Amino acid sequence: MRKKKQAANVPADPAVQAAHVSRRGAVAVGVIAALATIAAAAITAYSTGRKQGAEASPPSTVTEVRTVTETAGSPATTSGVVPAGSGALRQIKLEVGQAVDLDAADPRPVDATGPDGDLDLHYDRDLLSASQSSLITHSGTQADAEQECPKALDRQNGQRYTPSVGGRFCFRTSTGAVGWASVNSADFEQGPPINYVALNYKLFADR
Repeated sequence: MRKKKQAANVPADPAVQAAHVSRRGAVAVGVIAALATIAAAAITAYSTGRKQGAEASPPSTVTEVRTVTETAGSPATTSGVVPAGSGALRQIKLEVGQAVDLDAADPRPVDATGPDGDLDLHYDRDLLSASQSSLITHSGTQADAEQECPKALDRQNGQRYTPSVGGRFCFRTSTGAVGWASVNSADFEQGPPINYVALNYKLFADR
């Protein structure tokens, strides 16, 4: 009987083993590179989304609120000086026996017996009078006043005006500026509360 020959143990070829190791290393490097690419893409997408969201957000708005205050015996005031001819209305409050210089930068009522010197309007016992007797009632609107008031004052003046809420009149100041006013509110009763008249007024350029 023939005996089977056993295969001899052949040592592995070093070149073959090195090739296997190199192949495994290349696969590992490829996997790591792919993971790094995916991570970089995710970071870029997240950053881009945050930037776009920030650009899409509307800017915040800050609103400034100014308060107009009025105390008894004092005119309502706001910050800043409104020059003649600016188109803005101002307000003044006169109590009985008070007058005001409306040409001043900050007009304030003072006790007076009449519209004398620089004082332009005077209020006394339900009557308003103007400097140099230059006051006349006006039936038009504020928009018409700049053209109509100078002509009306040239034709007639010298009136003393009994104010009523909503009433309007033209006047001329001590410096020659033409003005227009409307009665905003009033209390004509003697005794408490204080007898007063509150005017909305506007000065035009000198005429």
